Amino acid sequence: MSTPSAVVTTLWRWPVKGLGGETLASVAVKAGGLFPYDRAFALENGPSDFDAAAPVHVSKRHFVCMVHQPHTGRMTARYDEAAGRLRIASLDGRSLDIDPSDPGSLEALAAELVDEGVRGPLRLRFADDLSAGHGFTDVPDRWISIQNQATLDAVAEASGAPFDPRRVRANVLVEGWPAWHEESLVGERLALGDVEIEIAEVINRCRAIDVDPETSERDREAVRTLMGMRGAPSLGLYARIVTDGSIKTGDTVRVLQSAS
Repeated sequence: MSTPSAVVTTLWRWPVKGLGGETLASVAVKAGGLFPYDRAFALENGPSDFDAAAPVHVSKRHFVCMVHQPHTGRMTARYDEAAGRLRIASLDGRSLDIDPSDPGSLEALAAELVDEGVRGPLRLRFADDLSAGHGFTDVPDRWISIQNQATLDAVAEASGAPFDPRRVRANVLVEGWPAWHEESLVGERLALGDVEIEIAEVINRCRAIDVDPETSERDREAVRTLMGMRGAPSLGLYARIVTDGSIKTGDTVRVLQSAS
């Protein structure tokens, strides 16, 4: 099957796992890495075995995340790389300026979450080398995620309501492919601008996508909709970055190598 031309329409990173994220006009990436500062931070919900000096994957059940604390998706997090600080919009509209190296900076944030399934104590965790290192992703592999707008539109039609792309926490949103075409690309190598990626696998979703990022309400059963449509909760792609380079909105998406 030939792949239609497509373009990158939106780039996202999510600096703090479980919190809302920020859009980017462009992003410089390294082979084998994540988007810089994507899921670089996580709120440890009770003790875990995470060691910042030797970071390895730890299950999301040890951290605040939308599937367990859905309201956190309304708390938008941005990372100021120059200042080395997190800027978080709180649930009550306050702007929290957090120094990740200062545990005291977490007090205002912890107070908002104490009654929301937090086991405590709440600690902000991060790896030592944030720009190139560990990310608190749901999978142990260092992959970015890609979503097809036409597929989201198909899910919206099936569920009878709009489907906000932020539900799926993608890094890259693409337009131009037919719905579900992306699932035929597993194993292929693509170019996003001057960056080469290799599609690793489709993403199987959990109930976090049932949550409206604006209201934090579980307003639908999106996973059940996917099961009815496809027989699996698949939505989107994981990909590994193969070459250094820059990705920007408006970049053309091209297939470089066909798995078939």
